Amino acid sequence: MSTAEAEVAEAITETEQPAEQPEVEEQGGIDIQSASDSIAKDLFGAEPEKTEEVEEIEEVDEPEKSEEPEKVEETEEVKEVKAAPQSWKKEMRESWEKLEPEVQDYIELREEQMREGVEVRKEDADLGMKLRDALAPYETILKKQNIDPVTASQRMMSAHMRLATAPLEERKQLFAQLAKSYGITDEPVDEETQNLMKNPFVQNLINKVNRLEQNVSASQYESQQERETRINEEVKVFASEHPYFDDLSDDIAKLIRADYSLEDAYNMAFKNSQYFEKNLEKEREKELAEKEKAKKQEAEKAKKAKSVNVRGRDTKKAPTAPKGTMEDTMREVMREIKNRN
Repeated sequence: MSTAEAEVAEAITETEQPAEQPEVEEQGGIDIQSASDSIAKDLFGAEPEKTEEVEEIEEVDEPEKSEEPEKVEETEEVKEVKAAPQSWKKEMRESWEKLEPEVQDYIELREEQMREGVEVRKEDADLGMKLRDALAPYETILKKQNIDPVTASQRMMSAHMRLATAPLEERKQLFAQLAKSYGITDEPVDEETQNLMKNPFVQNLINKVNRLEQNVSASQYESQQERETRINEEVKVFASEHPYFDDLSDDIAKLIRADYSLEDAYNMAFKNSQYFEKNLEKEREKELAEKEKAKKQEAEKAKKAKSVNVRGRDTKKAPTAPKGTMEDTMREVMREIKNRN
């Protein structure tokens, strides 16, 4: 069972476990109302409704018995006693009632954690028992060869993986080693087969087949290497262009195995991560900063345009002062002409 499957199983166990708790409490609980009525009858010898009359009589005749309300409070404390865990024996339940509420709560918590741990490990235990039963018929030969079942399983799976995935030449060598370890030689078993293997035509065919297999294996290996190199380069470039790639790599890998593309896997993992909201906040701040910058630039342009309009007006011309005589007017005109020159 993979780590991811174990985590899912544990999560399912945690979500299902609280649903069973009310049944346990219901079976081991007490009837609070019945207990209260019974205690009231034992204390006052009458129905709970007549408690006020008894208290009034006791206050007149025996003032020293005004401690009755405190006894009622004690009965209320009894009401809060929790039922002992179902795993406890009956003779131990009296000891449970004497415990402090905090101790009872802690014991219940540990009982709950123990049940959850058992549920989580149950599947692992089942797998172990199945493997033990599967290897039981071979226990004698394993003991004879001084090999424990775990080591035997590891060696067998290692050999299977190499025989299934290794290049052709390596697989041939593995088969030869395997045959030799079991006392099997490569010599033909009869004379007719020996003569056939010595036939030049047959030898030529065998050599051709071997060369073809080698070429195919080499071509496949080269193609696989090229594919892996290309994928590594693509992932490297993609990672450099996406800032949260390293943090989200585990989720991205899971989504890719679920048949998502690299781009879609990253986008989905990013939207479901804590970085999505942070990135949105940065984008908002950037957008506000750009708007503020544009607003300032517009204000500067408007200010410059207003300044140009003011300078463009004819401010050099002095306001016309009221003229005196014709002679004064002529003098003023002559001064203006001289000033221009």
